[in-house]
Amino acid sequence: MRTFLALIAVVFTFPFAAAAQDCSTRDCLNNLRTNPASVRNRISDLAVKKRLQSRISRARVPAVRPVARRDAALATDLRVISRNGKLLKEGELLKDMRRLAADKEFTGVIGSVESNGVTLQLEKRNVLTDKGVQKLMLSKMGEDYVYDGDIVVPGSAVLMGEFLAENPPSGVAFAAGHAGGFGDGPLWDDGILPFEVSVDFCCLTALTQAIAAYETATPFRFVPRDGHATYIRFENSEPLLSSRTQLGKQPGANVVKIQGFLGFFGAPLSNAALSQTIQHEIGHELGLIHEHLRSDRDTFIARNPSCTTAGVFGFLRAAWIDLTQVAFTDAAAELLTEYDFDSMMHYAFLVDSDGDGFGDCSSWVRVQTCPDGDPTDPACDGSFASAGLTALDVEGLLALYSALPIASNFGTDDEVRTFAGDNIRHRGRRIDPCLHGTQLFENGCIGNSATRVADEFCKTFGYSEGFNIETEPMLGQHSGFHRLNGWINVLGADAISSVSCRNVTINEQNILAGTVTETIFLEPDIRFDNLPIDRCMHGTTGITGDRCSNGNQGRIADAFCASQGHTDASAFETDFFGGFNFAGFFPSSGNFAHAGPGLDRFTEITCRD
Repeated sequence: MRTFLALIAVVFTFPFAAAAQDCSTRDCLNNLRTNPASVRNRISDLAVKKRLQSRISRARVPAVRPVARRDAALATDLRVISRNGKLLKEGELLKDMRRLAADKEFTGVIGSVESNGVTLQLEKRNVLTDKGVQKLMLSKMGEDYVYDGDIVVPGSAVLMGEFLAENPPSGVAFAAGHAGGFGDGPLWDDGILPFEVSVDFCCLTALTQAIAAYETATPFRFVPRDGHATYIRFENSEPLLSSRTQLGKQPGANVVKIQGFLGFFGAPLSNAALSQTIQHEIGHELGLIHEHLRSDRDTFIARNPSCTTAGVFGFLRAAWIDLTQVAFTDAAAELLTEYDFDSMMHYAFLVDSDGDGFGDCSSWVRVQTCPDGDPTDPACDGSFASAGLTALDVEGLLALYSALPIASNFGTDDEVRTFAGDNIRHRGRRIDPCLHGTQLFENGCIGNSATRVADEFCKTFGYSEGFNIETEPMLGQHSGFHRLNGWINVLGADAISSVSCRNVTINEQNILAGTVTETIFLEPDIRFDNLPIDRCMHGTTGITGDRCSNGNQGRIADAFCASQGHTDASAFETDFFGGFNFAGFFPSSGNFAHAGPGLDRFTEITCRD
């Protein structure tokens, strides 16, 4: 939720649901390569193009959403209720809410507003943190308790009943990320973030730009979810409610909700503003707190009492920022750098003081800029936050992750990268460590045979060689690499648990240098005469070795790319798809033709020029 920035820059107007962006498969994918704002360093181009595959390969119809009119008044569009449900005049209610918010002993509901069936409610609750029980100001957004505008609090940390101060309850604490053992702490241990996108997500272009910003400036890498049990899911936020997410990695789906509209009048946010919002929320996912929640905050910023909000809704929004509590978090994730006024994780405190829907003063100012230390002086600097990641943001992330077991992934050397655990996958399955299709008496689970499997995994991330391979017992369906046929589904008893990759491929170097451009084709675009294309060669002449070998599959992919006006194929994927009508490639004629029944088809081909 960035600076209140896209989060409505605390311009207290109504952020109605985000509009869907209509985007064709080919256009969206090509934009990842051709849009300068989407240029990404040090990451496999295949991962770039696959990341939105599940989202953009499905047909969509733009949603019809209500648009608020300028003459729609709060009094008629919103039902403003007090903490006991009794309707009050806005002035009386505002006075009552200010009193309850200031009461240090009060616990309960302070007030709420409701629109289109969505309720925004302000509450003061006891919350279990890693520094004990703290009384925090929380917003209730749907089923989520939210702290400081956009940080989702675990439900088990919100204490609804009575408890003794000398004997606080135990449970899941509300805390920032910390460096634990691999897989134990709420950090993305190897810097790989699997993700998926809801089919109606508002902000596809902005998401691409946000991912590009992280991958250009940091070692973190975003990959499409491929059966991962823990992953990030990007969804639209509800009307009226803000962008939000939890703090650090949690088991299962880590939902990031993005509010794609700004203002009571339905004015859309720019892609640049949405990208900043997404970058901010990803920062929380990585374990960063708000800069203005640091325990040393009051040394650097001060509340400007002459800048207050107008109206009930404005108060509810302003109260998102907790004016009293700071340092709710693990010290290891707090004072990571010097104070950064321009941090992507710092709010801009622009406030609408006259109720016209536009920010006109800053409720917080930089202490050092105020004459005689007076925060009400107009000369005080009230500017905060930047358009994206700052150098100190990057420094803080690296400091937070430097204590992890795979700390080498968070250094400056991108020539070697280590993958671990659930991130070692192919086609939705963990990877079998043994090479399949080996020669008689050859052990495919040791020596060069086992290394070949690691090499093939590393190639999908733009590296050419795998080493330091570790395995773990894991019985089940895995992805295995066949010496002749490439990736296949196998039943195995072990899976690769850790592997390091090195030596960026020549093709990847050319992509990063901009000398090679690529276009991705996805099923159902990989067709001949509207038939799926078989992964095996057909005919009786011109075939070298096994007609279904990995090499022959590459020849078929090259032929398909040539038929589309490209030079050759740099990558391809196949999968099981039994049927009676396939197209096949016949090397004797150099053409595709009807080939009858088949078992496997091409599902993805990347063509280059």
